[in-house]
Amino acid sequence: MKQKKRSLCIMLLAALLFVLPAGAATRQMAASKPAENAKETTKSTAKDAAKESAKGTTKGTAKSTAKSTAKGTAKDTGGKSGAAKESSAKAHTHEYQQKIVPATLTKDGSISDVCRICKDEKNKKVISRVKTIVLSRTSFPCNGKNQKPEVTVKDAKGKKLDASMYTLSYPASCSKVGTYKVTIRLKGSYSGTTTKSYNITKGEQKIEAPDLEKKMGGASFQLKAKIVEGSKGSSCTYSCSSTSVVKVAKNGKVTIKGVGKATVTATAKATRDYKAAKATFTITVLPKSTSISSLTNPEPGSLLVRWRKTEGVTGYQISVSYLPNFSGARSITVSNQNTTTCTRKNLTKWLRIYVRIRTYKSVGGKKYYSEWSTPKSLRLSK
Repeated sequence: MKQKKRSLCIMLLAALLFVLPAGAATRQMAASKPAENAKETTKSTAKDAAKESAKGTTKGTAKSTAKSTAKGTAKDTGGKSGAAKESSAKAHTHEYQQKIVPATLTKDGSISDVCRICKDEKNKKVISRVKTIVLSRTSFPCNGKNQKPEVTVKDAKGKKLDASMYTLSYPASCSKVGTYKVTIRLKGSYSGTTTKSYNITKGEQKIEAPDLEKKMGGASFQLKAKIVEGSKGSSCTYSCSSTSVVKVAKNGKVTIKGVGKATVTATAKATRDYKAAKATFTITVLPKSTSISSLTNPEPGSLLVRWRKTEGVTGYQISVSYLPNFSGARSITVSNQNTTTCTRKNLTKWLRIYVRIRTYKSVGGKKYYSEWSTPKSLRLSK
């Protein structure tokens, strides 16, 4: 009986060894040794134990086998994938393309060569950010024209950017008093937009008013001072410091009063874009002129000059020369307005004498001369 039981246990163990892998069979054999030594185990108990053991062992084996297979497959697959990738990277020829990351107003950029296939990067260089933007001027006086300051852009290292790296946009009209903005748009290796402001203030006006010279007894005339810078086309107003010489109306009409010099002020009023301006000029009024009536040679080496009397003068000045251009001429002054003749002696015989005359008037210790008369000449025969 005992022999039969032992044989039955051996048969069950053999069946289990056929199903289980080697490692599981070994474990099962180790677990079955107590069963061999058990003397009072029944047939049904052995069968039940065999069934349960078979079930548990089968499940454990299946799980263990699945895990082992999965790990091995994953390892093999990963190894093959990495090898394939490494093989692919070694096999292709790099195709580098330039990559630019634009610098901005706050961040540095970069420029490098990047492989199109494997993304390998080389020759990377930093593009410094834009740090300073300066206008050549921040204020302009108004001059009637559009005014645009120049712009200088520098990076964080102080290097000046080429003008091709940015564009400038000014207002369409920037000629009047006010505040204007210039827009700077970075491009190329740079990116970003910013603005800078500048002002146009009231400008200066310039008046062109030349000195004038008039003749006593002349007709009234109109002053025509011209605004050459500023509110062009506008008219000036006038005033005069001396009414004894000329009378100047506010609108510029002048009436001559006497011989002398007067200072006149022309004023351009202030406008929205220009300051008020003034300019001074002079009006000089000369005495009336006279002319020579005759030249005679009454005695040897002498010359008699006659002229017309002129009212309102102090006297006369006569110029005598042997040359028509009056080079080296000698002057004779007659300080009586009523005198109309003058004799010149000790002249060289047989030479031609040239003569001219003008009037003068003394005002405030200064002499004002009229224009010269038309010259006359005479050959001395005595």
